[in-house]
Amino acid sequence: LHPYILRYMPVDPFQTVLCVMVAIVLGTIFKNLCAMGSTLLTARITLDIIRDLRQQFFDTVLRTDVESFTKKGTSQLWTRFVQDIPYLSFALTAIYGRAIGEPLKILACLAFAAYFNWRLLVLSLIVTPIALLLISALSRRMRSYTVNAYDQDASTNTLVFEVMQGLSTVQAYTMEPMEKLRFAEAAQKCWNIGQRVVMFRSLSKPAVELLGITFVCTGVVAGAHLVLHKGTHLFGLRISERPLEVAGLLIF
Repeated sequence: LHPYILRYMPVDPFQTVLCVMVAIVLGTIFKNLCAMGSTLLTARITLDIIRDLRQQFFDTVLRTDVESFTKKGTSQLWTRFVQDIPYLSFALTAIYGRAIGEPLKILACLAFAAYFNWRLLVLSLIVTPIALLLISALSRRMRSYTVNAYDQDASTNTLVFEVMQGLSTVQAYTMEPMEKLRFAEAAQKCWNIGQRVVMFRSLSKPAVELLGITFVCTGVVAGAHLVLHKGTHLFGLRISERPLEVAGLLIF
């Protein structure tokens, strides 16, 4: 492609700068249009799902027999409607947004890196199994504690709802101290579980960032050795067909 590119590219330095600036502006416009379209599509899918879930939930409540309705309680059903469904909305936004877009970015970067030097890429990925194990362990623990946190929140909301409904009865039988104690215990459980959730969330970002930096540093160290020593082999294994240049390492 080199001859064809030279045929249509400017040779004057100032014209070259202008072309680069125009390309940057057009690229930014295209990127933002794509980002806006992605946000709108994600929001539409999420809103459609939430609308359908709310309708199904309401239809289910209308079909529920009195015994089951009494057993579950108004407060628990109300909590599911006003708390769990919005939480699900946030989750769906993350899934249809970043959970799809970020892996595509990863695959694109890996594909270009492999095209440039697949051997150096394999060497850089040596820390990947450790990363997967650590992220998997953190995700399992966080998911477990998050589920417990939602359940405990629902129980606490149920307690408050019941007391508010039967406030006259509570006051008539002077049960305020007992209800205070019940609420204090429920609030403490929420606090304990919430602390664990926050701890694992705070661990996840540093762990991923550290592993990412380790991945980059591994590739830079291996590539720098090849550049500085004008070599093509590491540990007796061929890494590149010809000595790696500084520009090539920066591209990788």
